Amino acid sequence: MVAEKPPGMSSVPYEAYKKEREATLMDAVRNEWRRRGLPPAARVLHVVHRLDKDSSGILVYARTRASERALQMQFRKRQVSRVYLCLAHGRVENGAIEGRLVRNRGDGLRGSAPRGRDEGKQAITHVRVLKRFERASLCEVRLETGRTHQIRIHLAESGHPLVGERVYIRDFQAKGGRPIPAPRLLLHAASLAFDHPAEMRRVSIESGRTAEFLALVDVIGSG
Repeated sequence: MVAEKPPGMSSVPYEAYKKEREATLMDAVRNEWRRRGLPPAARVLHVVHRLDKDSSGILVYARTRASERALQMQFRKRQVSRVYLCLAHGRVENGAIEGRLVRNRGDGLRGSAPRGRDEGKQAITHVRVLKRFERASLCEVRLETGRTHQIRIHLAESGHPLVGERVYIRDFQAKGGRPIPAPRLLLHAASLAFDHPAEMRRVSIESGRTAEFLALVDVIGSG
């Protein structure tokens, strides 16, 4: 099941301990199926991967445990193609960013472990610049691995935090950087390709909101 997530909505429930937890994309999909009169068994979803709450774009859920395992194996073996678009501060250069990400880099934030230390998980991000603005760069990002906040961390640590970033921005500001105002995090999952777990054919999905995202990037980047 492929769905498109708007910014500001979580991919999956994660705050069940709250009396009134926020609605998630998974809830929205189930509600839509309920509205169409599908039986409860048809509304079962299993988590395959996630998108950051403040990002937008497409992601895939599994309908069965077998499909969940098969899809997650494709992610682990790097057989899934994921393309993101983002607007990052400054003049970004084409290339690959590689390192090992840890939960706490020493100041409470996720980040890269010091070079030479065998800790954390390997993370590889491929970046290609599509358009340059005066103060920012529109980039196409392809993930080779999919760690939590990987794109946001890698771009921020290279000196180019994403426009609209609220977390991985402190180093940029500490060095005198002026964040570009934005109503949201400018990170969008534009396409996804994987092998169908039952039919064994390649499935390629393009986001229906990419043009909307690019229009927002043009307004903010040219502002």
